[in-house]
Amino acid sequence: MHTHDHHDHDHSHVDNHDHGHTHDHNHGNAHTHSHEGLLKSREEAAAFLQYTLSHNAHHEEELLNFVHSLQHLGLDGAADEAASCIAELSRVNARLDALLQSLKQGG
Repeated sequence: MHTHDHHDHDHSHVDNHDHGHTHDHNHGNAHTHSHEGLLKSREEAAAFLQYTLSHNAHHEEELLNFVHSLQHLGLDGAADEAASCIAELSRVNARLDALLQSLKQGG
């Protein structure tokens, strides 16, 4: 945990993220990080996105089963909300797929 003083009051927040690079949380513009894990080519980016879409499709199938279970449990409100979330996921996946096609075509 770290603290900082600004806006005429003190506050703190937990910094528990570990994703391969460091952040300077002084609310300035300082931000240092490593480029080790970055994708090296358009082909790598397309392959990563293809994997991600396949992974998301698997989760979508699991979530559809979850909706079906909720319906059988009589939890119609929860089933409707889960179905709405799946619809949003489908829209996001369609946008990601369009991006993938663009990457594959060199756009």
